[in-house]
Amino acid sequence: MRQVMPHRSDIVSDPDDCKSLLHKKTGTYHSFGRTTDRPFQLAVGFATSKAACDSGLKTYADIAKFKDQLDGKLYGIEPGSGANGTISEMISDNTFGLSGFKLVESSEQAMLAETAHRIKEGKPVVFFGWQPHPMNVDLPMVYLQKGNDVFGPNDGGAAVVTLTRAGYAKECPNVERLLSNLTFDSANRLMSDILD
Repeated sequence: MRQVMPHRSDIVSDPDDCKSLLHKKTGTYHSFGRTTDRPFQLAVGFATSKAACDSGLKTYADIAKFKDQLDGKLYGIEPGSGANGTISEMISDNTFGLSGFKLVESSEQAMLAETAHRIKEGKPVVFFGWQPHPMNVDLPMVYLQKGNDVFGPNDGGAAVVTLTRAGYAKECPNVERLLSNLTFDSANRLMSDILD
């Protein structure tokens, strides 16, 4: 009986950097989940409301300009998290002019509740966001750009790639078609629907 190696999914920061390597060494390369507003579906980093973005809060460098409207606060997640460590370092190093800002550490749910409240009140907010997550569906939010990779390459973006061994696509063309057509654009919606 012939054994066929199944595909394996990995997360990489920039699939274009490894595309040629994957073709040469392991066979077929698939990239999934590209979205129109972010280069990749998987992302982490600072986000703001759509209204604040429309008012000019579009990049990490814009945060300092909005300090008074933000009440000098950046909303993080649980104390001790890697995200909060990065944010604290940004504040202490005055990265993007963030010296003097206060990191508000709380649970994910408390951060999301405060973010939703500020958005409802029409107040700008900067908070730590990531996708996939229901917040991307439930809140009118936008990820800030030009973060100089503080949360990782591509402003915290990543991609899901599927690797198959050389020759697998020829041996299993139906699986190749499935993998080529597979997308995860609805992961945020799916998570939101499950939690609701």
